[in-house]
Amino acid sequence: SHFYSPMIYVVSGVLVAITGYIFFSALSRFNMLKINMFRVPNAGINLNNVVLTPVFYDIALFLLLTVPLITMRLLAEEKKQKTFVFLVTSPVRPIEIMLGKYFSFLSVLLISLCLVFVSPFVLVATTDAYLPPVITSFFGLFLMGASFGAVGLFVSSLTENQMISAIICFGLLIIFWIIHLGGDPSGTVFQRFLAEMSLIEHLRSFIRGVLSTGDMVFYLLFDLFFLFLCYLVLESKRWRN
Repeated sequence: SHFYSPMIYVVSGVLVAITGYIFFSALSRFNMLKINMFRVPNAGINLNNVVLTPVFYDIALFLLLTVPLITMRLLAEEKKQKTFVFLVTSPVRPIEIMLGKYFSFLSVLLISLCLVFVSPFVLVATTDAYLPPVITSFFGLFLMGASFGAVGLFVSSLTENQMISAIICFGLLIIFWIIHLGGDPSGTVFQRFLAEMSLIEHLRSFIRGVLSTGDMVFYLLFDLFFLFLCYLVLESKRWRN
């Protein structure tokens, strides 16, 4: 049902267009650097560092902006259209409702990332760019986007106003984006906790081409926590209805 709505096409189209422009700009900047530094051998200028790494961080930022727009309607729209009461009183269990909504978001996220990553994979196929960081970055961005979606689904279960859902989701994601600024990996327990709770900090190893088990476990636990909160909301509304 996502693809019956123009919102998905608009959001995915804007995401692909903007990241494509950034990719083209980064590639043009790389060509200028190579022209200006052709007399300096081994200057450390390569496609992965100059083009792909900044583009991957920009994709993460755009996911932060676009995911709330996609998830705001997952459950809030059901309430607005007065179909939520039929949904929670149907023979379908709340966990099945939640997972159905969540997997539908993951499918949209996966399709969008596949479209966005066409340019990086073409670059790898036609140049000497290194492939493993592209693959790990795709995997890391998918995990981070899935975490964004879990937060958005939980917030969408709390209200029937889609705009309020998007704003609250965006606010929560911003908090988990910059929370490491108040932390310290070598400080107190609370400071270490803040340093480890940042969503963007756990993406860095993937963009460097490293598959970190700790970072994968963090994203999975983050997803499960917010999905569990969403399940509690749905279960409570089911009993009230």
